[in-house]
Amino acid sequence: IRHVLATLEKVCLRTVVVGESLGFECPAGTVHLRDLRPGGGPLAGVETLLRSGLDTGYLVVACDQPLLSPALLGRVVAADPARPCFLRPDDGSWLGPFPGYFPAACLEHIDLAIRRGVTSLRRVFADTEIAWVPISLAEQAQLKDFNSPADLAELFASGLAGGDVLGR
Repeated sequence: IRHVLATLEKVCLRTVVVGESLGFECPAGTVHLRDLRPGGGPLAGVETLLRSGLDTGYLVVACDQPLLSPALLGRVVAADPARPCFLRPDDGSWLGPFPGYFPAACLEHIDLAIRRGVTSLRRVFADTEIAWVPISLAEQAQLKDFNSPADLAELFASGLAGGDVLGR
């Protein structure tokens, strides 16, 4: 989480951690919001953030993507502040909702989806006009998630994680 926050601080005026974040103390200046729907997954986290009223739009990233660059995230927030924005490779597929930009106005759409029992962010935004940011194959490597100590060991063994990236 620290590494992702450090990257976000280069792009955003304020950082927010949403969820339990067990065993992690948020650094000074970072807002910590507990999920309004604990156990509700990423959709509940985005709902919590949008309901916070902290801003008019939010860049949302997963805590397990330490390779994200400020340049890539900057392109996401610069796309179109009125529409949700996600990354798209040349083949037109959708890589996932994170990183993504969510205008506060998306709350109505998310609220309606939750009331209908939809739990997938992809399904929530399936019929929404999205601002897509094209990314190269090389940039797709930044989206890799690391969910276990074995994943992190693999990252360090690969040589992709220098001390400047992950604070070793």
